[in-house]
Amino acid sequence: MYVAGKSGNLTTGIAGIKLTAPKRLSNDTQIVSGLHASIENSFSNKQPKVKARFIGADNYFENTTSSSTPKVGYNVGASLLTAHKNIELLATYNCNLRSKYTSHQGSLKLKILF
Repeated sequence: MYVAGKSGNLTTGIAGIKLTAPKRLSNDTQIVSGLHASIENSFSNKQPKVKARFIGADNYFENTTSSSTPKVGYNVGASLLTAHKNIELLATYNCNLRSKYTSHQGSLKLKILF
């Protein structure tokens, strides 16, 4: 496959807030809950033009990517960290909202400190 294209530029600005509430249950155990939210604005989002074809073929594929991405996006999420002695367990959730697009992402991380 042969792919030709020009590079694109993307300039964005992000502003947000994060709130955390730590709670110590004992000397060895702590719980930290958190919420975060942010707004992302794309100042310039020119998409590159891409041409692709199979080697040996004469015709190029049509450009099937969208001409532009939405300018404003919102991200909201929550997290919960539980720490006991040298073990940490972190659960997070994020939701990214844009015009005609929504994504969800979650993670669970286990840390053993030594």
